[in-house]
Amino acid sequence: MQMKCVDVLQAYMNRISDNGIVKYRFEAVMKEAYAVDQKLARIRKKEDEATLEKKWPFLGVPLTVKEAFQIQGMPNSSGLVNRHNAYLSHLVLL
Repeated sequence: MQMKCVDVLQAYMNRISDNGIVKYRFEAVMKEAYAVDQKLARIRKKEDEATLEKKWPFLGVPLTVKEAFQIQGMPNSSGLVNRHNAYLSHLVLL
């Protein structure tokens, strides 16, 4: 049985508590996870699991990012009170 990204993400969201997380983006990540599942469904017809793991080893793995990193729509205070309203307004590619 293939585990879907949306299933992994839902399990992650069910376990997470308020451990100092400043802002959640559950709705957006569920959309992203669904898109990844759709992409994998298409790609798996052409490529085997080993190839996919080499190309995208962490694809679909949930993560938490500190607010010191600039992510669109997320706070970017870096823990500084004078930056408490700092948000990235445009997309930055990593």
